[in-house]
Amino acid sequence: CLRWVPRFAADPFFIAHSRVVHTDALLGVFMLLGLLALALAWNTRQARYLAYAGIATALAGLSKLFGFFLLLPAAFTLAAAPGAHLSWFRERLGRLLRFGVATALTLLILWPVLLISPRTPLAFMTQRVVTHAETAAIGSGGEDPWYYPREFLRRVSPVVTVLAPVVALGLLVGIGKRLPVFPARGPIVALLTAAALFVLLLSFSEQKSDRYVIVAHLALDIAAGASLVWLGSLATHSRPHW
Repeated sequence: CLRWVPRFAADPFFIAHSRVVHTDALLGVFMLLGLLALALAWNTRQARYLAYAGIATALAGLSKLFGFFLLLPAAFTLAAAPGAHLSWFRERLGRLLRFGVATALTLLILWPVLLISPRTPLAFMTQRVVTHAETAAIGSGGEDPWYYPREFLRRVSPVVTVLAPVVALGLLVGIGKRLPVFPARGPIVALLTAAALFVLLLSFSEQKSDRYVIVAHLALDIAAGASLVWLGSLATHSRPHW
């Protein structure tokens, strides 16, 4: 993760929102960490990454309710990720316990009111979720369904804009050919897919703010950085080291 710190530090949109009194930069960072932890849990099959993902999910949800979107990719990972030589039920139950316990403990430690009077905060969160679901169902928040894609594209940094076609090209070519395979191709595709799904779901919400989709900018920053590694491997005729 440390190698991407300079890349994030150079993103003007992230810089702007990490220096104002908003929780959206924190939301983006915690969502990104959660998605990366889930990708690592899928690839390495190590249980600790599920716990890390649970902690990041709780932190993202505490930053802003939208952060609990991570429960969707987490549910997919818990159910579909390759496992050890255990029974299907035992494998999924173990994953659920690791992720769920880490999420619950983080929420209780950082929001202890859940231990004292859980009804009020849970009722508030439930009301907000139901309101957003109803808005999406009736389409009242969809007068401008292209708001988030449009605002996202307007705020992509020039460097990432130039590298975006390289990302698309790298993800589409190189398999079974003499060209080097795009580095971390599977995790980056999963990361970009999750970010795109988040933007899509927000498009049905009545709440419109470009800063809600910072995680999509960070995901594209990582893909742009990987494209530089891929271009370097093409120039040197070597396989990218990842």
